[in-house]
Amino acid sequence: MRRCIILASGPVERYECLRPLLRQDDFILCADGGLRLARRLGVKPHLAVGDFDSYHDPLPLEGMEALRVPPEKDDTDTMLAVRLAIKRGFRHILLLGGTGGRLDHTFANIQTMAWAAEQDVSLWMADCQNEAAVLTPGIHRVVKRDGYKLSLFGIGEGAFGITLKGLQYPLTDAALTMTTPLGVSNEWNDEIAQIELKKGMLLLVLSKD
Repeated sequence: MRRCIILASGPVERYECLRPLLRQDDFILCADGGLRLARRLGVKPHLAVGDFDSYHDPLPLEGMEALRVPPEKDDTDTMLAVRLAIKRGFRHILLLGGTGGRLDHTFANIQTMAWAAEQDVSLWMADCQNEAAVLTPGIHRVVKRDGYKLSLFGIGEGAFGITLKGLQYPLTDAALTMTTPLGVSNEWNDEIAQIELKKGMLLLVLSKD
């Protein structure tokens, strides 16, 4: 299934670490200033959306569709991009440039991931140090990543009925809420970690140690 890459305008220190995450058949959707990231990654955008308050070059670029929206709006440019990707049929999305800058925008992007999870869409956010996704009820398996820690955080109204297997610090039918950082910095004991969630949402973060 074809994947949508959403490029946002968060700062990126090392572009070379993001290039291996891209595939030739990816659909490239830029959220406003994400157009600068596209240029630095050497990829050609298919579509851009936003009020373009942080991108001042002429639009559209050659062969690119551009959707301009008013600056006064309810959604962030990244949220607009995610909505647009889903509307165009994408169920697998990778967000780059969504971290590393303003904390309010990073947190808004986490909320955007939670919204996408409610739509049964796989939305991952990645930078050179981290990968993150929101998990909904079910059984999830995460392959061991050498040099990485695995963290889980209850978000929204919390996460309940959590059972962890294949990790150094297991849990059985546990709860994680916004005020309990118990799930930070776990490690794999087996090649695959199993995360069972019965109710709520979990933020999964894989971070380089």
